[in-house]
Amino acid sequence: MGPGERWIFGRGVELRPHSVGDPIFVGEWAEYIANHQPETVARYFTVIETSDAQVAVVHLDGRLARIIAPSNRVLYWKGAVNVTFEIVEVRAEPGVPARLLPGLVRLSRESGATFAAIEEGKRGLLYLDGRLTREREPGTYGFWNTIAMPRIEVLETRRQAVEVSGQEIPTQDKVAVRVNISAVFEIADANR
Repeated sequence: MGPGERWIFGRGVELRPHSVGDPIFVGEWAEYIANHQPETVARYFTVIETSDAQVAVVHLDGRLARIIAPSNRVLYWKGAVNVTFEIVEVRAEPGVPARLLPGLVRLSRESGATFAAIEEGKRGLLYLDGRLTREREPGTYGFWNTIAMPRIEVLETRRQAVEVSGQEIPTQDKVAVRVNISAVFEIADANR
């Protein structure tokens, strides 16, 4: 029933009012209604459902508002706000699209993503569940962490100098020789 006054006669009738001020319908009847009342769902709700390899990016009135994790169903009231969403296959593409990065950064922990900024002169190595998957150039990246654990290892690729000073090494005839070592190196291939 929509808003208004109603007279209902009969035994065992129970009314439970719900506020559409909160756009998400939550309650003990949500799953029942979603599974057994398709007409009610079609009339009053926008249903967002994800599989075990998907996330849903939800926009309320055009602004990114929430990420729905894999294997979930959420019912949004129709009419309270304009709800739009996009389903992302996170197993096929673990990288967050660049257009979503600013909004997801704003959501922080609720974003379902891990973020990395790789500075100029460095390379990033992306590991998913402990396995090296690809190399990344300088830039800002996000990776979905809902079904895999991403880790970015950042390597300096510019030329670097290392100095080891003041090491005393005894010779065969027991004379101490002080050695200073200076080396210059750079990483030519980050994957290796």
